[in-house]
Amino acid sequence: MTSPIIEGLKKELEGLAKDVKPERIGRVLEIGDGIARIYGLSGVASQEMLSFETAQGTVEGIAFNLEEDTVGAIVLGDYTKIKEGDVVRQTNRVLSVRVGDALIGRVVGALGEPLDGRGPIFKERGKLNADVTGRLTETISGVRVIKGFNAEEQENKIFERGADQLFQNVKSSLTATSMVTSLATFLLGVGSVTIMGIG
Repeated sequence: MTSPIIEGLKKELEGLAKDVKPERIGRVLEIGDGIARIYGLSGVASQEMLSFETAQGTVEGIAFNLEEDTVGAIVLGDYTKIKEGDVVRQTNRVLSVRVGDALIGRVVGALGEPLDGRGPIFKERGKLNADVTGRLTETISGVRVIKGFNAEEQENKIFERGADQLFQNVKSSLTATSMVTSLATFLLGVGSVTIMGIG
């Protein structure tokens, strides 16, 4: 015999969504001058779009300074709406801005949203940016540097061209110097022979 409490719980559990997805959220520690410091987004990517949930709606931002415990973000909207303790969600989208002929003559915000009151600019949403094709190569004073693939090969070619140009400059300088020295020696010799011949 089943208890009515158990039956009630079973019915409640059956109604729950089965496709629950985990979300990474953080909280605003500090906000000022369009910069937010956030705690709790340890898995965020550099230049990933963030969504700040405020009492007045959502505001977009970009994760920029990735530290061990906190994330520094640039706010792309009205930062005065954001308060300490507000929830910040990862979007899993790298910063992208739509471009095209439809933008000509329009007034847009930082993310391409229309500000001129003339309605939407683009009819459908599309991804314009490609995924980053690079690798983390060094960290300088807490700033992460991402180099594209084959960057070292290109740097080596530029270095080789510079070294070759330096060698050519030194060579032409030495050639000119040796020619002047040889010419001076020759003229000195001719002058000596002439003086000896007269004397």
